[in-house]
Amino acid sequence: MAVDPGAFSESHRPSGLTVASLVDLDPELFEGLDPAARAVARRHTVVRILALEPGASRPAGLGGPGGPFAALVARGLLVSEVVLGATAAAELIGPGDVVDLASSEGDLLPAAHRWAVAEPVTLALLDARLMPALRAWPSLAAALTSRAAARAQRVEVQRAISQLPRIEERLIAFFGHLAERFGRVALEGVVIPLALTHQMLGRLVGARRPTVSLALKDLAEAGTLVRRPDGAWLLSPAGLAGLQATSDIAPPRAGDAMSVVELPAPVRVPHRITTADLERLVARCQALKEVTATVRSRSRLTIDVSHATREQVRDRRRRATAGEPGG
Repeated sequence: MAVDPGAFSESHRPSGLTVASLVDLDPELFEGLDPAARAVARRHTVVRILALEPGASRPAGLGGPGGPFAALVARGLLVSEVVLGATAAAELIGPGDVVDLASSEGDLLPAAHRWAVAEPVTLALLDARLMPALRAWPSLAAALTSRAAARAQRVEVQRAISQLPRIEERLIAFFGHLAERFGRVALEGVVIPLALTHQMLGRLVGARRPTVSLALKDLAEAGTLVRRPDGAWLLSPAGLAGLQATSDIAPPRAGDAMSVVELPAPVRVPHRITTADLERLVARCQALKEVTATVRSRSRLTIDVSHATREQVRDRRRRATAGEPGG
């Protein structure tokens, strides 16, 4: 399976719409149904099928009002990219993945979303005609939701990979991530049958192509990650040993992210103040008091944390000066 970002320079034309049953396209979605229910579901889960040939495409053009709300990848491999400024971040999407078709037009952030079809893709378009089946078989809705959640979790792992400090660590971790889904175990290690170019790997792990090329050369010399003559990659499981999660990273604090308290809108006072106006003013004063109390409480918490931190620093300095253990 070759994945090259240069495919974005090609034109893309869908090869046409057909229909098929989700039972035949993805039997795993219906594992919770007995044979009789599955036979009924086959007739009531007929969806439109879109075949995409290798090249570039914009997923937003497939959705829209009254169109499909999502799509299920039945076969093939494509690359989903978000382009922001001069940077492109990529994600590999394969069989079983549920993808969103909503348009990003009108968003505040001017990011562009595009696809590159690496090999012929079969998309099952999920639209309103599937709703009766989702109500009739809740296990189908649960399975689709689980697929979407699994993809979101993989994106979170890939985001953590892109924040590793060394590019060598990113590449080893990313191929280990791919191995869980696409890999197969061999005598020499784990084979990942994806012909990823250096440029595409850079977009997947958040690095520039020259940096990726140098890191891959070092990893190949060490025998940790080697590209085979057929284009596949061979990963040594020993390379993943240094990526164990440590307890040195402190968890987020309560104050690291919080919503800003919005002040009540000011009340416009007319020339003649009525009883209703006074009631609104009293209500606004009460709201301001509550906001003030909340801000004061947060300030006290911040001050307490600062005092405790200062005492810890003083205590460590004192121990270090006295030569005590733990200083």
